[in-house]
Amino acid sequence: MQGKQIKRYIVAVMALVGIFTISSKSVLANSTYYGYSDTTRYGSSEYQHSYYVQPTDLSSDPEMVFCFNATKAAPKSLSEGLSTLYTKVIADSSNFGQYMTKPYYTSSAHMDWNRKYILGIIWDAYYNPDFNKQGLSESQLRMVVQLAIWYYTDSYKYSEGVTIGTSGQKSYYFGISSLTSAEQAVYNTLINYWDANIDQKIQLELYIAQDGSHQNLLGTRILNQKVTVNFQKRDADHLDKLLDGAVFKVISGDGFVGNVQSYTTSSTNPTISLYPGIYRIMEETPPSGYELDKGADKNGQVLRIYEDGRVAVRSFDQAQNWAEVWTELDNDTIVFTNKKSSANLMLSKTVNGNAADKEKEFTFNITLTMSDGSPFSGQVTTEGNNRSGGNVTFSNGQATITLKDGENITFQGLDSSATYSVQEVDADDYQTLISIDGGNQQAAKDYTGSLVSDTSIVFTNTKDVVPPTGVTLNVKPYLLLVLMTLLIGGYVYVIKRKTRS
Repeated sequence: MQGKQIKRYIVAVMALVGIFTISSKSVLANSTYYGYSDTTRYGSSEYQHSYYVQPTDLSSDPEMVFCFNATKAAPKSLSEGLSTLYTKVIADSSNFGQYMTKPYYTSSAHMDWNRKYILGIIWDAYYNPDFNKQGLSESQLRMVVQLAIWYYTDSYKYSEGVTIGTSGQKSYYFGISSLTSAEQAVYNTLINYWDANIDQKIQLELYIAQDGSHQNLLGTRILNQKVTVNFQKRDADHLDKLLDGAVFKVISGDGFVGNVQSYTTSSTNPTISLYPGIYRIMEETPPSGYELDKGADKNGQVLRIYEDGRVAVRSFDQAQNWAEVWTELDNDTIVFTNKKSSANLMLSKTVNGNAADKEKEFTFNITLTMSDGSPFSGQVTTEGNNRSGGNVTFSNGQATITLKDGENITFQGLDSSATYSVQEVDADDYQTLISIDGGNQQAAKDYTGSLVSDTSIVFTNTKDVVPPTGVTLNVKPYLLLVLMTLLIGGYVYVIKRKTRS
């Protein structure tokens, strides 16, 4: 009897060890996440139930997820703070069933079909280049995907809702009881999408609520083979010049959420590896010394990557009622361009002093050198109240202008990585002070700097004549007065004597 009890004990312990071993394979390192809803992601009249997860150490960006076990409480909203905790688990055929409270397929033989259909829903909606969205917006697609997921995780049909108690009253998750014809078409496509090889393309990741009272969440990770495509950043004015250091955000799908990766351009290896699918690509940081393309769509470009490496860009044809059009790129190459950052240089002249000539034209020699050390040659557009006209021509890095009192000139659109030198050449009999960007004045007739940003230089010339001072200045008028008095007195004396004689 005692031996049987010991045997049962050993079997029980081994069973527990087996359970823990299976769990440890599914739970990932650094697997604790915050889950939250963002009710401000879309407009107030659009879908309001956007769910995200983010590691508790905030080591990576938030990821888009969907919920299941819909009868439980939703994760707290972002405005309430990050507090709903989840454990990340890789879902497979052995464990997904235990996390669903009311799956569509319930038999052990078919339980894993729920997982595969959900993988197909997300794959088709966000990664399949040939998926027809029927013109749905990002928020509409997200809503339809959520309803399709509930079809399998919660046996929920949105048009039927759920019955409350014995009253027969219906309740609809998120208050959605009907769809537009386009939404319905997408919904039908998604719940019927089946790919026997889906496990080779995409992996289901679960986020299990640690307190047990909140909904569980699910997301995906792509597994299939990446395609390497050309991705180039070029100088807009010198298209043969490849640029390093531009940072792009690459978002799966054509929306603004989903799996996000960062890509930094390289002049030596201008390629990027992406899974086949649709991506939104947005430039976040231009190369050093360059500026973001002001004429580009701030929402970036939507590209389609095919399995054979072909690349197409999306546009809309107004003549065809804004129909979606995909145009393949030349040489299957993604090219973005940037212009060099520009800055303005403003020179101003002020003339002071009682002996100053305010009509004098003061001459300035200006030198402009590019970042590679070469002298700039060409015309520069100017504005201001001087008389040099609309352009100033630089030859071998040199230009000359004149300014009178109260005049100024601004050189526009200069390369912000260039260096400049300004020298006043004909003001030797004036005291010259300069001020940079409104700073303190300093005695100088020239200045050299780098055009990191707009720069203003004020040249102030002063010329005064101070009358001599001292005793001599005070006595001379009196001596002159005495002399005049003597002369007048002598003249009167002579006249009187002549009269008497």
